[in-house]
Amino acid sequence: MKNKYLILLLILLLFLNVSCSFILGIKKPELKNEKQLNDFLWKNINDSTMCYYFTKQSFDSIQKLSYKPNWQKGFRPLQFKVFNNYGNLIAQYSSCEGSLHKLKILSEYPPKNIFPLDSTITFINDLKMYRNNNSNVINPSLFNNSDLNIIVYWGTWLGHPGKNLLKKIIAYKKLYNDKKINIIKVNVAETYK
Repeated sequence: MKNKYLILLLILLLFLNVSCSFILGIKKPELKNEKQLNDFLWKNINDSTMCYYFTKQSFDSIQKLSYKPNWQKGFRPLQFKVFNNYGNLIAQYSSCEGSLHKLKILSEYPPKNIFPLDSTITFINDLKMYRNNNSNVINPSLFNNSDLNIIVYWGTWLGHPGKNLLKKIIAYKKLYNDKKINIIKVNVAETYK
């Protein structure tokens, strides 16, 4: 009987030492070329349009900011931001907030937000952190006349949760196909432009 408890204790300690990243299949980011990233997108979501990259300087600085007001500083790689047609942030989600399904953030139009938002974040300022394949600044006029602009962070290293987040955002756009919704995919730390 004593051995049984000892074995259970060892299993529990081993489980606690295995990180969440390992369990979910999240790996350490590594630099990849544009073809590798596009292949990943086509294989998983059949779309590599509106794909952008963080500038190294922006990625380094965003890691030092709070995710939302009164949250700890630090970058959340599994996240999306939703901006209305005026460029105001109306919703922001990260996996650390809980289950996207249970929070029902994407269950209505426009998406509802759960926790307070940083009102200083605007669509135009957010776009300044990203570049396209040719290292060009993104022209905000590309997104004129949109009902919503959703920026979703992705990376091949984010495993199953990352793929699911992309798929859920695409499903949301299809659900509200009478609205003009742009999905802007920003690669997280696999390549810098």
